[in-house]
Amino acid sequence: MGTKTRTQNVVQQNPSSKALHTKHLLDLADEMAEMSEDEFRLTIAAFRSYRRAMLLDRAQEPK
Repeated sequence: MGTKTRTQNVVQQNPSSKALHTKHLLDLADEMAEMSEDEFRLTIAAFRSYRRAMLLDRAQEPK
């Protein structure tokens, strides 16, 4: 079963925000499957850098 079919089934069976989140993850998986290895590594590195920056910002916020 292809990712597009899985995505359609997930959203049709459960149109909740969780299903939409799953749809976005499956769409991202489709995009990443078409990337070269270098593009994939750069995407992961960028995501990790972004995530690290977000965690540092959150840790520095006054509570």
